[in-house]
Amino acid sequence: MAEQNENTANNAENVDQNTEDIKNENAETAAENAETQAPEADNAQTEDAPASAEALTLVINDLNKKLKEADLRAAAEVENMRKRKDKEIDDAKKYAISKFAGDLLPVIDALEKALASIDPSDEAFQNVREGVNLTLKSMMATVTKYGMEQLDPIDQPFDPNTQHAIQMIDAPEGKKPNTVLQVFQKGYNLNGRNIRPAMVVVAKPAPLDEKV
Repeated sequence: MAEQNENTANNAENVDQNTEDIKNENAETAAENAETQAPEADNAQTEDAPASAEALTLVINDLNKKLKEADLRAAAEVENMRKRKDKEIDDAKKYAISKFAGDLLPVIDALEKALASIDPSDEAFQNVREGVNLTLKSMMATVTKYGMEQLDPIDQPFDPNTQHAIQMIDAPEGKKPNTVLQVFQKGYNLNGRNIRPAMVVVAKPAPLDEKV
């Protein structure tokens, strides 16, 4: 019986020893696996690093491109605003006297009519005629200095931008169709802008069959 107990004890010791040996072997295997996997992980991180740097470089380049485009757009917008403002100022200077110039036109018309009504051959009114003529010339010289231009389009092609046709008649012999035949009232431009169209009589355009 004692021998049997001793064998049982020895078997127990052997089982414990085997269990301990298995634990040690598992621990050693786990350590070896950990050492093997560690360099592999490092290698994976090292391989991913260039890809990440390249992606970051692309993002930075894209941002720089967008910033440059935004700067160019902003600069263009500022330049356009400056040009618009300069034009507004320039127009304000050019056309500041538009109303005043328009108010002068009836006076000029009256002087021209007065001059036309005086018979140049009548000696009694020569001094009057000369006075009216000098006044008209002086006034025209003054308004011309400020950019006003008189439009007297007799025998010129009809221009609807600066002329108003009050009548259209058949073209007389020797006159071209669509030509101004008579000027009832002269027109005026101020610095290239029409402030009063000329009132004119125009020769009718040629019929379509004649144009062909």
